[in-house]
Amino acid sequence: MDDRRKYKRVLVDLMVMYDASENNANYDQKLLQVRTPVLENISLSGMKVVTDQQLPAGLKVRIILSAWSRVEYIEIIGKVVWSCILPADMISTGIEFIEFTGQSQELLQELVGQAATSKD
Repeated sequence: MDDRRKYKRVLVDLMVMYDASENNANYDQKLLQVRTPVLENISLSGMKVVTDQQLPAGLKVRIILSAWSRVEYIEIIGKVVWSCILPADMISTGIEFIEFTGQSQELLQELVGQAATSKD
């Protein structure tokens, strides 16, 4: 299979939360509709999660990532690119990262880089 991804996908043990409510782009707003999906894989440009919530393509979501061993949070605005229904009423969803806040991009690069190095 021809993989045309710009960045390698890796498995990283991160806590993931997202808010898919309409006004999720307000960074000062609390996460009102938080879901905690299972992170399948992640790269510098996006991630694949499994959740129980159907998210339509094009929807913007506010994402919070946290490494269990770190204090810093990674906050990202993403866009749902695709969804696929799985058994047991679960949904696999691809999310493209479109905006990083503060040092989030650098923190993500560090975590993904460490995961890629440890898997090689």
